[in-house]
Amino acid sequence: MFNAIIIAVTYGLDVHAKPENDKYIQIAEQTMKSFHEAFAIGKHLVEAFPILRHFPSWFPLAKFQRDVPTWAADARRLRDEPWEAAMEAMVRE
Repeated sequence: MFNAIIIAVTYGLDVHAKPENDKYIQIAEQTMKSFHEAFAIGKHLVEAFPILRHFPSWFPLAKFQRDVPTWAADARRLRDEPWEAAMEAMVRE
């Protein structure tokens, strides 16, 4: 419900009125999961050993570097897809 209110206020998309708008709720939930995983305290070794941020992504202890592109893609989807839908709706009306 919280995500639906934010999407409705920010982008003007009523996610309950049209079934195709439910995908925006799913995107928001996936982004929240990614955010929780990325910022979980003590989950990544880089917090204890900051030098790991300079290691390449293939290095065994640098799993967080392999996860960052996925987290960033989720955040971009949450930003871009509702925006594009709102712009298309404005053009249609």
